[in-house]
Amino acid sequence: MLDIRYINVKMSRKSLPDLIIAIDFGGSATKILASTSTDVYALCMEPEVIEVDKQLLDDYESTKLGQADEKNRAWVGYDNLYYAVGYLAQYKFAGTPGLSELKYERAIPKALAAVWVAARHFSLGRKFNVAIACVLPPGEYADAASVETLLREALASYETPTGQLALRLTHFNCKPEGGATYMMIAKNQRDELLQKVVAVIMVGYRNASILISNRGEVGSFLSSDLGFIQLVSAVMQKTSGQTAELLTPSIFEAGEKLESKPLFRLIRSTNEQRQSEELEQIRKAVASSRKEYFLKLSNWMKEHLPREVDEVVLCGGTVDYLATEFKSHFQWTPIQWHGGVTVPTELDELGFGNRLVDVYCLFVYFRKSVLKMSDLTETALSIS
Repeated sequence: MLDIRYINVKMSRKSLPDLIIAIDFGGSATKILASTSTDVYALCMEPEVIEVDKQLLDDYESTKLGQADEKNRAWVGYDNLYYAVGYLAQYKFAGTPGLSELKYERAIPKALAAVWVAARHFSLGRKFNVAIACVLPPGEYADAASVETLLREALASYETPTGQLALRLTHFNCKPEGGATYMMIAKNQRDELLQKVVAVIMVGYRNASILISNRGEVGSFLSSDLGFIQLVSAVMQKTSGQTAELLTPSIFEAGEKLESKPLFRLIRSTNEQRQSEELEQIRKAVASSRKEYFLKLSNWMKEHLPREVDEVVLCGGTVDYLATEFKSHFQWTPIQWHGGVTVPTELDELGFGNRLVDVYCLFVYFRKSVLKMSDLTETALSIS
């Protein structure tokens, strides 16, 4: 189990960023952990991003009533382009999660918005140093250098709802999905890992990824589009008038037993008899889609996992939903769930649970490495 404790630190200002931030550009939510030298902030933003004409943003700013939290009114402008991000993109401008697009293409506006929200939370002003880490699907990991270049250029001067920011990127790191969790395992189980072939399987909302460690060294990683959205899409095809936004939480909450209460929220009919029929139709659609989805997932894993795997590490929210199927599928080898990592409750106010594990591990690793490189005179994080 991983435990994180925050203590006061004394630091040299040499190359020290004012803000350290780790980001997971998830298909269901952008998950973010940010910190200054003495405080930590966790937030999640809706995954939507949409390019918007600047005049529309000006009109929105001049006519809105009230003042929403920063994470719910975020937009950014750079390189003569403007983007609404998160909840603002979703409810005001009909933005989409962009599940068919490469994650790194949407990474820049999402990262800029996350930095602005965190900067407002910590009252950092308009000019400061920032260190950023992120995760990308293994299939997009080769684009990490491009992400860094684009981020560095955009951070230097970009617009936000509260004015222009001029920031310096002091540190950047990118890991493939599941990579940060693996690094935490490697730290805590180094001697054991040197004797094993371990497969880290990350199944999220959009992607499913595999990372193979051969006796302590990562030999290969790959990804597919077999995330939870595949199950949701299958249910949509078997029902009428349903959307991914409504289906996703309801299916997950209904669980393996297909509890009626979460699914009842999906019923559209006002006729009592028809409601019962519709509920049964939805239950059957979810049950059959679940079987079909795991069959695809299991065939993909069989194709790409080496036969000599000594241990499987399962990560991501989807593996919890399909826990029974994964246990049956991997009954021939030991399973380690989420790398044995538990996210501290104070960083999980929204109840994301294991969905935060990978970005949490990235945050702990990145923060420690940045502070170490910044001439700390005292340890900032104590991990056990």
